[in-house]
Amino acid sequence: MGEYEKRKVKSIAKDDVSILDNEKERRKFQKLREMYKPLTDFIRTHLDGKVEKVAVSFKLVDAPLFIFTS
Repeated sequence: MGEYEKRKVKSIAKDDVSILDNEKERRKFQKLREMYKPLTDFIRTHLDGKVEKVAVSFKLVDAPLFIFTS
């Protein structure tokens, strides 16, 4: 299935998926990324060599983290 209700279906298993539909949501997400940057930097530093990337995401609802495959 490539489309549902006139929207393209995307796999969320990849890191580069954008689910933000409008500019207001994108600005809100950017503010959240900036707010949590010290935390993501801290986690990345302490897990150096064990993780490739630490990032804020809107993909999660009921779980604190998601592990992506490369």
